[in-house]
Amino acid sequence: GNQVKCRRRMSNIKSLCVIVLLGLLVQDVITGVSKDECLNEHNKYRAKHGAPPLEWDNKLAKAAQKVAQNSKFEHSNNGFGENIAMSSDEMTCAKAIKMWYDEVKDYGKNNGGVTGHFTQVVWKSSTKVGCSVGKPGGISFSNGMKGQMLACNYSPPGNYQGEYEKNVQA
Repeated sequence: GNQVKCRRRMSNIKSLCVIVLLGLLVQDVITGVSKDECLNEHNKYRAKHGAPPLEWDNKLAKAAQKVAQNSKFEHSNNGFGENIAMSSDEMTCAKAIKMWYDEVKDYGKNNGGVTGHFTQVVWKSSTKVGCSVGKPGGISFSNGMKGQMLACNYSPPGNYQGEYEKNVQA
């Protein structure tokens, strides 16, 4: 009697574990990115600048999905902070975030705002992020080549005039 109950209970626990794991995988399939990779890469760079870690937000990821699946390389003006990147080969969070972060070398040189991706990545007041990647070949370059786009949205948004000094520790 007790062995049968125990087996049923273990079977139910295994089923629940499988369902939970599938749920986690589905989220990655929907946005096309690894949440862990996106968070780890963002937070690695943020730590270098004294910014607290970001948390994942599914609402931001869904908004990023609309941008990443657009066939045009353009910002959405969706009210969130937004970084976008594209590549002729596979686009990952690690690759995109490194490209954005590499603008750090130009930060503070009065160069007309070409560091907005970097500053959004390390913006202290931003607390949440959600990212998504488009289909491979889903976007066309001006030379006719096809590529893949990745978008990340941030909340609260960064890059406000007059707030750089308190939000970006160079």
